[in-house]
Amino acid sequence: MSVRGGDRLTPLMAHIRDFLLRRKYNNALRYAYDYSKRTQPPPFLPYGKYHKLSANDYYVRDDRRACGPPLEIFEYGPKRLTEKAESLAAKEVSKSVDILPGIKHQWDAPVPS
Repeated sequence: MSVRGGDRLTPLMAHIRDFLLRRKYNNALRYAYDYSKRTQPPPFLPYGKYHKLSANDYYVRDDRRACGPPLEIFEYGPKRLTEKAESLAAKEVSKSVDILPGIKHQWDAPVPS
């Protein structure tokens, strides 16, 4: 038995499908020439500066891929001090004073009732 309409179902399964759909099944992919083939032919590209090389795809000759990682211009972290600067920094000792304008709010104080 041949399969009806190019279906990949057996006639029995096609009859069950039509019964459950309550109508005859209409395949939406009936225009095969409108769809792409599974295997594509190689593209025809105009000649360029690399046309004499074989197997030279676009991603290989893309100039954006020639870029490397960024260069470090500035190094962050602790700076190394010289002996002279260390001796000057050790002599200067400053006291930090907690000076705030106004009165501090006491969050833990009992609420007057």
